[in-house]
Amino acid sequence: MSARRLACNPCRKARIGCDASMRKGSPCSNCIRRGKVCHVQNNQITTEHVSRTQSEVDQVSRPETASAPHFASRSDSTLDSSTLDPLAASVSEPSPSRSSFGLEQRACRRQQAFVLHEMLWDIFMQIYESRFSMFLGDSCCPYVGMNVSSKTFISRLSIQLDKLCAVNSTLRQQQLNDRLINDATNHAVYTYASRWLPLHTGRPRPPGPSHRGRPTSPEQELSDYLWRRTQSKIQSIMSRPSYRAIHAMQIFGAAERPLNCDDPGFADLCGQVQLSHVLQLQASAGSPPSTRLSPYTTFLLPDHACDSLEVNNNHGSGDNQTRRRMEDAIFWLSVMKDSYSSLIRRGSPTLLPHVSGDKRLWDFIRQRTVIFTNAFQTLHGSPHALPNEVITIILQHASACKVMFLNVINRFYNVVNYHNVEDSVEEAAQKIIAESDRFHSVFDPLLAICARDFLTLEYRDQLNYVWLITHYHLGSLTLANIMDEAPTTPICLKNPVLSRLYACKAIVNALSLGLQADRHSLSPGSYPSRLLLEPVPEIQVEALSLACSAIFLLHQSKELSTANAKVMLSVILTVLNILSQISITASFVITSVHEQSSKHGINMSHEDSTIGQKVVANVDSRVNLSMFDRHSLDEFSQEMEVQIYSDNSMIDRMIHKYEDEDGLQGPTDVDPQDEAMYFMPGEATSTVSKSRFVFPPVMFDALKRNLEVMGSDF
Repeated sequence: MSARRLACNPCRKARIGCDASMRKGSPCSNCIRRGKVCHVQNNQITTEHVSRTQSEVDQVSRPETASAPHFASRSDSTLDSSTLDPLAASVSEPSPSRSSFGLEQRACRRQQAFVLHEMLWDIFMQIYESRFSMFLGDSCCPYVGMNVSSKTFISRLSIQLDKLCAVNSTLRQQQLNDRLINDATNHAVYTYASRWLPLHTGRPRPPGPSHRGRPTSPEQELSDYLWRRTQSKIQSIMSRPSYRAIHAMQIFGAAERPLNCDDPGFADLCGQVQLSHVLQLQASAGSPPSTRLSPYTTFLLPDHACDSLEVNNNHGSGDNQTRRRMEDAIFWLSVMKDSYSSLIRRGSPTLLPHVSGDKRLWDFIRQRTVIFTNAFQTLHGSPHALPNEVITIILQHASACKVMFLNVINRFYNVVNYHNVEDSVEEAAQKIIAESDRFHSVFDPLLAICARDFLTLEYRDQLNYVWLITHYHLGSLTLANIMDEAPTTPICLKNPVLSRLYACKAIVNALSLGLQADRHSLSPGSYPSRLLLEPVPEIQVEALSLACSAIFLLHQSKELSTANAKVMLSVILTVLNILSQISITASFVITSVHEQSSKHGINMSHEDSTIGQKVVANVDSRVNLSMFDRHSLDEFSQEMEVQIYSDNSMIDRMIHKYEDEDGLQGPTDVDPQDEAMYFMPGEATSTVSKSRFVFPPVMFDALKRNLEVMGSDF
């Protein structure tokens, strides 16, 4: 009798390891991944599995052969030539056979997979898209705007851009690109949203220092599994530049990396490839980003500033204008990401290195800030509550200036450490002072009103205010560390507003407002704290970590008393305990803070984490992850792959669903007559119009007089 074959025919021919003998009738993991027909033959039995057809996808009641648990490893994510074949891209699953699962259980598990899909997309759209869409508003994005006013999802922009920028390729190649990119995007959404999943299933992570080891909850296993699965899918689109690929890599870069990840640098590589795709697509378009301001701000330029603006009245075709505006919006979002990552990793920006950014972007923001100052300075010190629309405009303008402030800090670091010849150390320091003075002189009086009326602000404005303050002073604290490492410190940088003490007080005050609102307001859905809606928690954790280090230095230098240091650390620790439910990094920072507190003689009690311990999620009973073993995770991923491969419009329909729910719309062109009016200063109406905002009569009259002085036809 011949020996039993332990490998299937495709694996045996490819001379790779095969786990068919452990799968008990199911196709081996290699054939599932490669889309091959798994065929095992011996002296007694022949088992053959064929690829699933579209008709089989719809058969919910078909039984499935139970297989041994299999968790995707790094070897499973290796790409081969079959991945590049659109005919081999379909996903295989077992053919009908005897199964330990009944029809009812099979239908239930498939239903759970679709419910989990919906839940993860809900999280992504509510946290990621709603947050970053704010930066597409005309008061934040400095380029020519779309008539969207924060009403467009980034996902929608990327889809429409790829349609407008479609390259000449065969239908077969285009279908393959669409399948790979859509699958990578879908899995990137799953991976990104999975860190918030415990808040929906009623099993939040243990907050605080006790969360040291790797969690074993089903939610964490799902998150780790999805990260590794998505890693292989992102690799397949790194050589396929498109705006959807850029979006997928940006989403994946914001996801939480597993603790036991064997490739910790992949996320950084993903970010660099994303930025290189932006540059490549811009080069293929044949021109740099637009060189004029958003139409909603250009007409407010005073007469003396109009000479310095390059206004292009050659509008071209409607499709080209729409494409150009959407490209500029994606470029602006990429610049923001590049500024943050460069600041945190202490490297040079990729998109706008050194002085090239002034002509292409930063000068626009400076000119627009002059417009903003002239239009809104009458609001300084106003006792009236500002309308929600005005608060949004203020925060958007301030966010753009914040990114510019982070950029000049990056330039200063490169001058000090890499000796760039474009600026001297003194010149780079003077630019920091100029941007700091611009931010504080223009926005401090208005942000003081936001802080005063914080409890009455809209929920999203409360979040944006806290993030604006903490992220801005992330730059100040990073600058303080750079100056400590520099051989010499320019005298001008010893400004009180750039000091560690000023930054720490501002951060603690902003966080206190957020915590106070959490204590005395209803929880928004499944999120018991507004601080849990931070779309990239690692940036916030980095800012809080630097703030804690600064407090210890201030305490050591006697600039802070022990009592004051304890109060400030208590506020930060409370926030870190909350963030530890969605960021493992926050847990390690908490442990480090407690250790440093003991060394500095600051006795921190664990009562400081009471707020974090009391955070209880509102349970969403739609999905029960306890039903998902490791085999079920494979099944969930394969099920979604089949849906993506069989329906290329799946992601588009998902986005459309949320656009309908939120009343959002895609990017649309400004009416040509209105757009021509925008570029004729003195003949346009103000963005702060009576029909759009409702001011108190005194405030409205004051703003009207100010615009009349500027020469605007109000």
